[in-house]
Amino acid sequence: IGVDYSEGMLAAARQRAEDAGLELELVLARAEDYIARSPAESLDVVSLRFALAYLDWRDVLPRIGQTLRPGGRVGVLTSLSRSIPQFAELYHRFRKSPEPAWKLFQHTHRSLGETWKIYRHLRETFGEPHFVQMPDSVSQVSERLGRGGLQTTSVWTETIRLWFATGDEAVDWMIRSGYATHNLLESVGPVGRRFVESLFAAGMESFRERSGIPLDLVIGGVVACASAS
Repeated sequence: IGVDYSEGMLAAARQRAEDAGLELELVLARAEDYIARSPAESLDVVSLRFALAYLDWRDVLPRIGQTLRPGGRVGVLTSLSRSIPQFAELYHRFRKSPEPAWKLFQHTHRSLGETWKIYRHLRETFGEPHFVQMPDSVSQVSERLGRGGLQTTSVWTETIRLWFATGDEAVDWMIRSGYATHNLLESVGPVGRRFVESLFAAGMESFRERSGIPLDLVIGGVVACASAS
């Protein structure tokens, strides 16, 4: 069973399943809603891959335990709060600077009305750094799973540095990988989204090193099991 709130992600999953000759039931739903309505002891394995940015993980993780059959397992793969520090630095830089407003004015071909409309929406949506709340460590994930009666059997953390030739390539990877597909981005409209992409692409150039533009990912994994009895 594949669950996602993005129709695009489900379409990609459907194509991959067909290519691999797998039978897969796809469900368009929020993960937290699906977990809430799943019958007790109805699932053998639950896998959450880079989903914690899109839900209230502090509330959802403890509820997974009741959905697992005895001996069932849950695997969580997630970015941690200190991941992609380059994008985080740009976000804080832009939200405290008049630079985005001026660049948006240029982006809209000096349309004052459209600039104000998009800028106000961006400020209301992303003005405070609370729209994404990631775990600081795998121990936080393990602790929340434990509240649902699950026993952690494996944890790990890894830092990966990716290199890109241009800022545009870095932003394109963020989008294609699903790293920057938060549902709030859908609300800003195509013009606003293209502006945000171009703004961050230009900003990433400030991190250029001899080998290119770096992007640091900090990823954590937790595997936990339900009691066999």
